[in-house]
Amino acid sequence: MTGSAWRHTPLYVNSPDRTSPHPLRRQLPRLHRAALTAGRIFDSSLFSPAGWLRFKNKCFLFKGKKNDIKGNWSYARDWCKEQGGDLAIIDDQYENGKISRYLEHSAWIGLSDLLAENQYAWSDGVSPVLYTHWDTNEPNNVGGTEHCVTMKHNMLMSGKWNDDACHKNHSFVCYRKKCQ
Repeated sequence: MTGSAWRHTPLYVNSPDRTSPHPLRRQLPRLHRAALTAGRIFDSSLFSPAGWLRFKNKCFLFKGKKNDIKGNWSYARDWCKEQGGDLAIIDDQYENGKISRYLEHSAWIGLSDLLAENQYAWSDGVSPVLYTHWDTNEPNNVGGTEHCVTMKHNMLMSGKWNDDACHKNHSFVCYRKKCQ
């Protein structure tokens, strides 16, 4: 189909005379309202820039899905910074739950105790730690080498936090304070 024919065809599909508008055409205003209502959580019309997902006043980018890049904590942080962001900072339970729903694997977030043992801080160096969601018996610093934090995701659970060795490759979540 040519570009012009493709743009007009969906309006008349399944129309008996192929000249009257498709029944879904009348439902567009209702569908648009539903999208705007859902948009208070994650608004697909407000993806900006490409691939970033808006949530409240932040944007998030999820890396490490199938055939996508993964990396150690430092690589993940550097990659996020190159995109104008940082590793994810999670401020409350609701935000944690929404982010965990988009994970396919455990993923690095921006929390670590790299600067001072057992003193967890966000990677931007300024945001206060307002919320944590540690898994049972975490953080535990197994072998004295676990200083970076993942949000766990597997068949049994999603959203709990685990301290892990920073050199391991994981998916990761970037964030930006502003989406423009």
